[in-house]
Amino acid sequence: MKKNLIDSINMAIGITIGTGLYHWIMNTESEYDFYRPLFVGFFSFILLFVYTYFKSKKKQ
Repeated sequence: MKKNLIDSINMAIGITIGTGLYHWIMNTESEYDFYRPLFVGFFSFILLFVYTYFKSKKKQ
């Protein structure tokens, strides 16, 4: 369970950084929205953690 949590946090941080960089580099016409990458990271963390939790329960 702890390994799944750490893996989910690492993936969510990577997704957050990737979303932030994409928004900063590619979307230059509008102002930078600081909360979008945070929301995407939080949402992806929840989805990844729930998915890995149920996947590990299914294997047991």
